[in-house]
Amino acid sequence: MRSKSPALMDKIVKLIDSEYCKHGRVPTMREIAASLKISKSCVSNYIKEMKSKNLVEKSNCWRGVSTEFICKSTHDICYLPVIKNLFDESYLETTNISKYLPISKELIDIGNYFIFEVHENISVGFSDGDFIIVKQQHFAEEGQIIVLKENKSMVFVRYRKGVSDIQIFGIAVRVIKKLA
Repeated sequence: MRSKSPALMDKIVKLIDSEYCKHGRVPTMREIAASLKISKSCVSNYIKEMKSKNLVEKSNCWRGVSTEFICKSTHDICYLPVIKNLFDESYLETTNISKYLPISKELIDIGNYFIFEVHENISVGFSDGDFIIVKQQHFAEEGQIIVLKENKSMVFVRYRKGVSDIQIFGIAVRVIKKLA
């Protein structure tokens, strides 16, 4: 077997790290091959060699590879989907996800979350450019800001006990404010 180029190994690691930072996922062998203009089998052979040299490691994630950077950065971070359009019924469809943002696990508890980026001023104090972290759940306590369906669209309102016939999709748990 021919020796592998250390420069190409470094490019592969940098590409994996870059894609992970941008999209919250490891690129496929096909994506790596296309980006570096090499064959998929070449990428596979390099990954095997890189595993043997501990440049990447086998992980339990779906794509099976992680770098030193990914291992260090994922310990206390989760990647939440940023929803492009909350105001239709398909808000959690893959095609409605614009990107993934890294969020410290200290900011959220156990559950399913998504982020909504405000593109226009909406009620309850959110402004254009804010990111609202929403926990998906179907119940709320008095005063919490909820996401509910109203007239075939999703809206943010403050929950008041005694209100009936509403369908709660989640509660706003954090806001990342745009300051400028």
